[in-house]
Amino acid sequence: MSMDGLPLRWSRPAMVGFRCCFAYLLLYNVSSVLWLVPWKGEWLAETYQRPWDQLGVWVGDTLFGVDAHRHPTGSGDTWADYVLSFDLLVISALATIVWSLLDRRRLAYPRLLDALRTLVRVVLGTTLVFYGLAKVFWTQFPPPDGESLLRAYGDSSPMGLLWTFMGYSYGYNLFTGIVECLGVLLFWRRTALLGALVAAATMTQVFVLNLCFDVPVKLYSLHLLLMAVWLTLPDLRRLADFFLFHRAVVPRPLRVPFERRWLERARVPVTVVVLGLALYRVVDRELDSYDAHGPGATRHPMQDIYRVERHAVAGVEKPSLASDATRWKRVTLGRYQRAVVVGMDDSRVRYAWAIDEAARTITLTPDDAKQPAIVLRYTRVDDAHLELAAAIAGRTHALRVARVPRSSFLLVRRGFHWHQEYPFNR
Repeated sequence: MSMDGLPLRWSRPAMVGFRCCFAYLLLYNVSSVLWLVPWKGEWLAETYQRPWDQLGVWVGDTLFGVDAHRHPTGSGDTWADYVLSFDLLVISALATIVWSLLDRRRLAYPRLLDALRTLVRVVLGTTLVFYGLAKVFWTQFPPPDGESLLRAYGDSSPMGLLWTFMGYSYGYNLFTGIVECLGVLLFWRRTALLGALVAAATMTQVFVLNLCFDVPVKLYSLHLLLMAVWLTLPDLRRLADFFLFHRAVVPRPLRVPFERRWLERARVPVTVVVLGLALYRVVDRELDSYDAHGPGATRHPMQDIYRVERHAVAGVEKPSLASDATRWKRVTLGRYQRAVVVGMDDSRVRYAWAIDEAARTITLTPDDAKQPAIVLRYTRVDDAHLELAAAIAGRTHALRVARVPRSSFLLVRRGFHWHQEYPFNR
């Protein structure tokens, strides 16, 4: 028996399982570790990922008949992601077979287990703190704005409904963010087990939300959940004794079995260095996001919701017919430089927007690259109204739009009430 009460000689299934886990978790998490390197982290992570992307394209086309090219979509459940997981599983299985044939005399891998657990703790802890701070800074789920305030429940996607629900309450964002920030417990060996239990509970909720609200981060959140569970496996017997059988637990700090003491004797503790790098990268990224898109972002004076009061084409005013998709009903200039034009039939066309104040123009670039951009020349009538003019499909369009104040929405103005005689459910 080892000093931690674990066997010095592992069983054959334990040896095979560890070899497979070591290969998979190492290959999967290398890019996350490289990302922690200041200034060059993103470049190193992208360089490491590039050959995997090339392999994924070939495997996706040859074996599955899918396009597994990696492209920035904001989704973590693309064919490229699924094919990558398949590639890692296959390579890990092959590595396990070769490793088992070449290393038959080994009785256990305490040092490799120590190193792998440290790697997983760093990646998992950093990720939890990153997403926790995104909630504390109110950047992952920003408050409802623009088109989200106007969209009916029935017109919402499951993911959009979740984002509105989460974004409405900063208090709930703060609570869940603080819980996720407890991932820092994973950085210290004495609190690693507690951190893994918190991470497993947190990621269970996140994974279920992703499944039930169609959020395309299901594959990634499943990996994080399994890593948290994997960290608790060596301590399952101690946990069962404590929670189920109420046996006396050895009075010692909670720590990872087999973790070596050379880290504690190091002149500069490695844990402190890694924690510093991780927190630097995470906080730096979140501060940038807070300044760019969060509550700290500078809001353009014209970023708002506008109701179209009049719409004329070639000098002829179009009537407000509910079936007319060409007559504009609403224009929204929202965060992330995203715009939405809504027709009278409630059809929606999405654009990227940019304002040239010198030329007094608003350029709407459609998501469909085949469609031409719309250049609107604007004139401020007063604080609440704009006159817009544009040439669309060779015809002159003239619009008068009115700003819709945020305070006109019940969701914004209702606020919090300690006392209510009756439920206010609308």
